[in-house]
Amino acid sequence: AYLRRGAASHGRLLRTQVGLTALAVSFVLLGKALLLLTPLSAQLLPIALIPLWASRYLSRRTAMLMSGVMTLLCASLVAYDPIVIITYFASCVAGSGYVRERRRKQGSVLLLAGAVAGVAGLGVYLATKELFDSLSLGDELHAGLQTGATAVFASGLAAGLLAWLLQPLVTRLLGVLSQGQL
Repeated sequence: AYLRRGAASHGRLLRTQVGLTALAVSFVLLGKALLLLTPLSAQLLPIALIPLWASRYLSRRTAMLMSGVMTLLCASLVAYDPIVIITYFASCVAGSGYVRERRRKQGSVLLLAGAVAGVAGLGVYLATKELFDSLSLGDELHAGLQTGATAVFASGLAAGLLAWLLQPLVTRLLGVLSQGQL
């Protein structure tokens, strides 16, 4: 009855909000399974994925809100580690802040935004690691691919790549028009 009383845009907005919520919940569940079933670092979760899609298809304001939501939800999976929380939030905000608007025909903007998220997350990780745990650059370099710094950078790249690869699925789920349909 609510959708019949309101304008058609209310139904479309509700579909988009339900779709974004479904994406966020499914990401958190997949992240929990990944952390439980594999020995991978919590820093390796492509946390910026949902905010990248929100920024691309909805608005930057929504993406910034989703950055906070995804940070808190995913940080709850690892007992609210301050390094993880700050790194998650920085990579989400940097990635979603890089995406301009959906109307421009730039297929690679999500890939570049993922790289920006990875670089920002890496910088913030190194700073917070030094602040909280007194970073040992020798130990970080000696560990190679097993370090949090590498995982944070790879997380941003993975978020950009997944956001780019799964665009057709997300456009259908969120009910937005693709560039070909415009």
